[in-house]
Amino acid sequence: MAYAAVVSLLHILEQIRLSEQFPVPKTQFESLYSKICFFQDILQENFPAQSSDQTAVNDLEAQIRDAIHKAEDIIESHMSKFLPSEYGSSSCEIFSRDLEKLLQELDSLVEMAVNMREQLSQISGLTPIASSRSAPSLGRKFCGLKDDFLQLKDQLIGESSRIKVVAVVGMAGIGKTTLVKEVYDDPSIGQIFHYRAWAIMGPNYRKRDILLALLRSVDRDDSKFYEEVNDGQLTETIYKNLKGRRYLIVLDDLCDIRAWDDLKSLFPDDGNGSRVMLTTRLRNVALYAAGSTRNIHYIRFLNKDESWELLRDIVFAGKSCSYETREDWKGNCRELPRTSSDDCRYW
Repeated sequence: MAYAAVVSLLHILEQIRLSEQFPVPKTQFESLYSKICFFQDILQENFPAQSSDQTAVNDLEAQIRDAIHKAEDIIESHMSKFLPSEYGSSSCEIFSRDLEKLLQELDSLVEMAVNMREQLSQISGLTPIASSRSAPSLGRKFCGLKDDFLQLKDQLIGESSRIKVVAVVGMAGIGKTTLVKEVYDDPSIGQIFHYRAWAIMGPNYRKRDILLALLRSVDRDDSKFYEEVNDGQLTETIYKNLKGRRYLIVLDDLCDIRAWDDLKSLFPDDGNGSRVMLTTRLRNVALYAAGSTRNIHYIRFLNKDESWELLRDIVFAGKSCSYETREDWKGNCRELPRTSSDDCRYW
């Protein structure tokens, strides 16, 4: 249930972020948001199931789950007491103190998670979590996204020869990365675009990490050499590699318009149908980067039947179940995010 708790809290934080009514200490709120995103990443990576330290892994997941529930309780408690006419400086100070204590607790859990991940990586040979990686391999069922898949492909291979930025928008856990990964890996897309590259942005975006990640994709031969050169040289090299070629670049989890401003000069417009595809939780970021609502694709929740189809294949492994059981599950799983397969691991 740790992952499900993280997704639930991210949804709450996203609603607060979009609201201008409920006052939050901005620095503490952004720190909390980034830590919860970190927990989402590390739980999605999933610690090795066959681990001699599985007990320690389970204990850490339980601590993360408890801390997330505590954070949710703190936020909902202050939100329930909030009235614009009565919520003064003393209430803000109490909220700030509560958040500070919570952040200290989360800091220790982040440190524990990083240390454990490194230990398990040394044992199993896994790659540690980084701020930018190649396109992730997603094994979860591609459910309820067929229409989105076709629409997004049409956006990429449409008639426009000018470079186009296509933004995929939705709350955390709803399936943005799943959808984009399916399109990115589609054989017909691979035949159309000469160069493809994928970089994960995130709230703790570092420009140099993204430059190196993109460069490793477009020029693998000299990737080690580039670690020694400055950002300006990296930018110039990426631009030259892309110049004159039809490319598809994915920027996963773009959280800030400043990050887009940092990177947009990398992408030459040679009138050959090149595309930049990004995922984001934030509508304003999507509109800023894409430049038009026509280039924004919003992902909806699964409906009741789609949710049941996904859970049936995961929980019952395709086996039959009674009508009563089916109706009970369908009644409780409406509007699930597409990462429900991850949630089920913790039920």
